[in-house]
Amino acid sequence: MKEKLKKIKFLRKIVFYIKKLRFYKEYNLDYKYFTRNYIYSHKSKETIGYDILLLVHSLEKGMSNKVLRPFGREKIIRLIGLIKEYSNYGDSDDYEYIIAINTLRAYVDIYKDHGWQEEENKIVNSFLRSYKDIKQIDVGCQIIKKKDFINASKIDYANFLSTRHSAREYSTQKLSKDDIEYAVNAAILSPSACNRQMCKVYHIEDEKCKEIVFKRGQGFGNFEIENANLFVITFDLAAFYFIGERNQGWLNAGLFSMNFVNALHSKNIGSCFIQFGNSSMEETEIKRVVNIPESERIAVIISAGYYEEEFKTPFSHRKESADIYIKI
Repeated sequence: MKEKLKKIKFLRKIVFYIKKLRFYKEYNLDYKYFTRNYIYSHKSKETIGYDILLLVHSLEKGMSNKVLRPFGREKIIRLIGLIKEYSNYGDSDDYEYIIAINTLRAYVDIYKDHGWQEEENKIVNSFLRSYKDIKQIDVGCQIIKKKDFINASKIDYANFLSTRHSAREYSTQKLSKDDIEYAVNAAILSPSACNRQMCKVYHIEDEKCKEIVFKRGQGFGNFEIENANLFVITFDLAAFYFIGERNQGWLNAGLFSMNFVNALHSKNIGSCFIQFGNSSMEETEIKRVVNIPESERIAVIISAGYYEEEFKTPFSHRKESADIYIKI
């Protein structure tokens, strides 16, 4: 009996170390993913674009200060340099290019309004002479009045959220383009780290791609797959600067995905989050067939479709607020 127990204990140890090695392998691959793709790993249209967005956000915050003073000299000089670099990769119709030029225009306007004649203003003015044809958009800061959104907030939001449940059965009705676009636009409004907006939605319609995603996705066992629409949510590692941001993408993708499915729900579209707990090898396979760029990580898969008149779903009872709200 003692020998048998020893053998069992030994085998458990072996299993434990095998799992530990797998953990190490996956964490090491995460490290390689990040260091191979983050913003300082290489120069590309994407990394320069995200660098521009971070500087734009920083300058906009400066423009939003309650008490303004001359600001941002080093940042505008760096932004001008990035615009010049970006022109080697992108063109004047790109979002990053347009928002960068318009931020510099807003910067000049603020200096003009305050009568500031500092050197940084002259530098920007001189640079902008070559960019008069770039499309005009609103940037800088805006005044938000409570009365402008108070009526829109008069809904029972908690009640709306309580009516959404994970749906695994769907109507045969095809999702409308307008409803999908509505949900995507709602997701775009999600907060993102310094407004870098690194998340994307891939709507998988190709049957071969769907087959691979269904095969690799975890938890499709009790789904009505034939009526399910698939959306893959990713985030781009090229947006991140330093080790402290290594998990930022998962947070941003979570915020983005939640707005997306709540907007779907408001359009009578049910959905279910499919946890992406796959290995790096499986993720690479899905990225290859869906044609997702190397620098993007898959955060979650969302299955969706119009609600049937009635369907079954687990109760999934929630904890009480007293169980999770801790006042220190």
